[in-house]
Amino acid sequence: MQDRLFQDSFANVVVYWGAGHAQTVGPAEAEVAAQLAARDFGLPLKWVESAARDTRENAAASVALLRAAGVTRIVLVTHGWHMRRSLRAFEQAIAGSGGGIDMTAAPMGLARDESVAALRWLPSNAGFSDTRNALREYLGLLVGA
Repeated sequence: MQDRLFQDSFANVVVYWGAGHAQTVGPAEAEVAAQLAARDFGLPLKWVESAARDTRENAAASVALLRAAGVTRIVLVTHGWHMRRSLRAFEQAIAGSGGGIDMTAAPMGLARDESVAALRWLPSNAGFSDTRNALREYLGLLVGA
């Protein structure tokens, strides 16, 4: 189903992010994503942003790419933990470039399997990971990242 959604709707408007602050060798995630999209889906990405090191840089570079191409509406897809900070960065980038781009948020990755409700109360690796992600995002919001 995800393959079909990708092929039918968003293949021509996908923008990926760059290397990150910690990556020192190897291709940027954007370049790997572009290779996978072409190889696995047979659909080359129209825009690839591979220089950004963080969300703010990605937002600024992505908005510039899309504005130059005449795009006036985007769907921002990122993990639900990261959506609030991503929205802020993209809203600022859009406003800073003169506005005129509508944005729809499409968070993903927050749904949980609730098949064994009693187990939700026990500590888990996923719970620790969720806590770490939430703390990282709140810290990022606090420091303006």
